Amino acid sequence: MLNKRESLDLPHTLMAVDSLARLHAVSLAFSRNHNVHFLKKYPAFNTASCIDPFYIASVAIIYDGVIRAAEQKGNQYKHLLAIMASNKEAVLQKFSEALKNTNESSKVTCLAHGDFWTNNLMFRNSENNGKEVQQPQDVMLIDWGITFWRNPLLDLQYFIHCSTTRNLRKDHLGEILHRYHSTFTVTTNDLGSPVDNWQFEDFMAEWRRTQVFGSLIGMMNTLVTMSESGKNFNKSDDLQTTGVRAHIDYWMARIMAPIMFFMFSLPPFAFVMRRAMEKSFEDMVEELCSWKNDTLQFRVFDLIEEAFENGLLES
Repeated sequence: MLNKRESLDLPHTLMAVDSLARLHAVSLAFSRNHNVHFLKKYPAFNTASCIDPFYIASVAIIYDGVIRAAEQKGNQYKHLLAIMASNKEAVLQKFSEALKNTNESSKVTCLAHGDFWTNNLMFRNSENNGKEVQQPQDVMLIDWGITFWRNPLLDLQYFIHCSTTRNLRKDHLGEILHRYHSTFTVTTNDLGSPVDNWQFEDFMAEWRRTQVFGSLIGMMNTLVTMSESGKNFNKSDDLQTTGVRAHIDYWMARIMAPIMFFMFSLPPFAFVMRRAMEKSFEDMVEELCSWKNDTLQFRVFDLIEEAFENGLLES
């Protein structure tokens, strides 16, 4: 497994994209070829909307934190401050809309991993004279805990913005997107389930519509991954992986997590969730605003500058 604090190079990125495209294509073909309504047969994968309030609340907090951090640098980020502050509600609304599968351009839904990025990929690299070299031969996906039936572009946006650098995206994004679309198309065709009205132009329209999701979720992921305080975000001192306790914890999580996410999606609980999320991110946001972690600041502001250049911060 690669270091989650490091970004992928192009060969590893392309292999991961191939794997992701095949996952999406095979699940779609299975649903069609077996003549089943996937979510009726497997209702456990119909809970994507339950986790969306968590995403929306989290990125709103991070967005405010980025504005605060930019304010600390005076005129350096003046161009960002004006547009971020004035268009905040519009940007967050576009983020919320990107999570939905109701847009006319969302022609494809399938089984999405939900947390597809460097930390959940295990690569097998080539060897030369018994020593490993950084040339990938195979990849395995792990951590399927939030797999849903939804728009596959959200997986792709999440991966691209959480696992690659701005320079790699600048130089190779077109190649990466063509690779995904080609692998997806070839796989669905080979499985007898070609997707109508999903030419590369249609695919790119959906990429642009959901790109705000990638940018903002990338900032959230970077904050947790690159901050020193974020190292303890999901850490537990009482981690159980085997035995009776592990089975109890597993089933409690399967039962309680959807209930909790559903409750927090209701208006009366929204304020409670917001306060809880603010507390969770408090130390990480303060670290961002302190400008003492060069890697954190560089990665976060690379994403926001890129979003600005792509017009994603406009209303």
